Formats: sequence, structure tokens, C-alpha cells
Amino acid sequence: MTRSLDEIRFWSRIMKEHALFLSLGFSFDDKKLIQEALQFVSLFEKIEEQLSTYSPQSDPEEIRRFNIQVYQAATAIWAYKRKVLGLILRCEIRSNNYALLVDHTSREAAYFVNRLKELNAGKLEPTPDDIIKENVFFLKIMADHSKFIGHLLDPSERKLVDQAREFSHDFDQLLFQALDLDSMRPQSETVPMLDQFLDQNRVSVVSLRDFKKSARDLIEACRIKSNIHPLLADHVFREAERFLHIIDMFEDTLISNNN
Repeated sequence: MTRSLDEIRFWSRIMKEHALFLSLGFSFDDKKLIQEALQFVSLFEKIEEQLSTYSPQSDPEEIRRFNIQVYQAATAIWAYKRKVLGLILRCEIRSNNYALLVDHTSREAAYFVNRLKELNAGKLEPTPDDIIKENVFFLKIMADHSKFIGHLLDPSERKLVDQAREFSHDFDQLLFQALDLDSMRPQSETVPMLDQFLDQNRVSVVSLRDFKKSARDLIEACRIKSNIHPLLADHVFREAERFLHIIDMFEDTLISNNN
């Protein structure tokens, strides 16, 4: 139950912010899409308010019903994001929302939907193939973030743009390695192999997390030139922190299962 509340707390805020960022990226003419996005902001704000009334001591059946309610909201925002992506790819709208960014946010919504489904089914402990697949998901998210940062920084911020590109390359390589490990399953699901995999990913995620934190602080202090909203800078920092938390959780699972 604690896990359910934690997942909803983290991802509902992310979904709310996605809706806000999308609304800011549309052109003035796309009033209906902006309105839909703002309705999702309100929806996830209400979910956050409702969440604050629950605790680990709440009735498990009540939490399960709340999970289903949040599941429906997450499924709805996923469908909205895929609709927007289709409009962009068919050139039916022109906006500052990159196609990759919209796809990225929809992948996170799909991840949230899947987590809620697993938690409601009582699945708490990750299996070895979960460890690989979840890292594939998050490595792709981190690679995307690096690309977005590089594109949204002012071109005159040459050193920071170069750093973002280096992170993009690093995480693309880690993603390819993870996909190779995934294609070698189940033979690749050994404790030494997975332990090395997590250690290697952790080193790069810590570096990216620290870069995002520095960029966020500089943006908030208006010390660099960029089109990055301060909330977006904090948003991507929190997702890197989340990935590190998940890597630590996976490490603990490997250690306990190996003893």
C-alpha cells in the first residue's frame, strides 16, 4: 500500500506537469488542445488532493479503488498524448512540442498505467527481467532528457550544449547495451551480470543528475540563456533521482535474493 501511494505521489505530479508543459507548447490557434491539457492539470491536482487524505494505515480496499481511479486518469492522458503525437506527425498542427517530447511523455504515462496495474494485482517484488526492462525504459528517458536540454538551451551556451550532447551519446550507448542484455534473456539474468549492469548505469545517472541539478539552479537564478521553464528543469532532475532510487531498490533485491 505504501508503494502504491508513493507511485501515485510521484507520477501524478509528473502527469500534471506534462499537461502544463504541453499546454504552453501549443500555438495560439490550438485552443481546444490547450483546454484539454489544462483539464488534465485540474484532474491530477484533484488526485493529489485526494492522495493527501490517505496514509499507509488507510483501508487497503479504499487504496485499491483509488488506484483504479488514478489508472483511468493515467490511461486518459496517455490517449490524449498519442492523439497529439498523431496530429504533429501528420502536420495537422504546428507547435513547439517536439514529436519526441510528446512520445516521451506518453511512454511515461504508459509506464504509470502499468505500475498501477501491477500494484493492484499485488506484484511488488521485481523479477530479473523487470530489472532489465525497467532500465531500458529509464535509460531511454534519460537519453531523451539530454537531447531536450541540448535543444532548449540557447545555442550561445556552447559548453552546456556540448555537455548535453555528451550525455545524450552516453545514454544512447547504455540503452543499446541494455537492449542487448534484454535480447540475451533469460541467459543474461545472472546476479553478477545484473549487478554490473546496475553499477554502470548508476555512475552515469549520478553524473546526469548532478548536471541537471546545476542547470536547474542556473536557470532559476537566471544565470544562463535557455527556453527551459524552471519547472521543467526541476522535473527532469526529479526523474533522474527517481531512477537512482529504483536502481538502489533493484540492488537490494539482488542482494537479498542472493543470500
